[in-house]
Amino acid sequence: MPLASMTGFARASGQDESLAWTWEVKSVNGRGLDVRCRLPSGMDALDVAVRRAVSGRFRRGSFTVALQTERAAASAHLRIDRGVLDQLVALAAELRSEMPDAAPLSIGDLLRLRGVVDLVEEEDADAEDRARRFSRHRSLPFRFAF
Repeated sequence: MPLASMTGFARASGQDESLAWTWEVKSVNGRGLDVRCRLPSGMDALDVAVRRAVSGRFRRGSFTVALQTERAAASAHLRIDRGVLDQLVALAAELRSEMPDAAPLSIGDLLRLRGVVDLVEEEDADAEDRARRFSRHRSLPFRFAF
């Protein structure tokens, strides 16, 4: 049996190997049922599931449902721009012949230069697929007692 109306707040958090998430639900009394969703970019497909979950449990009230996600650090990797590195090695060899008394460059010296090494986050397939996987493996917070 759906509740008639309520004022409340709920927060639920979780994480797995690739993503951490936090759901927040705020509600105030209202004459009709009004559901507003604030979802991260690419998670718009969850809007329907959120509205269905709220309307299945409540008949009235103004609800704001927010989802915040954060990628885990494990989903990032280092990438070396081989083209830039090759150019720097060639330039170092050329300069070594022009300045024989200069100290030789180490690989550490080259890797510290801007543009040689970048920290790159892995890209998910597409936004709709990401939302589908998220909703399949993580439950909405509406099973909680408000």
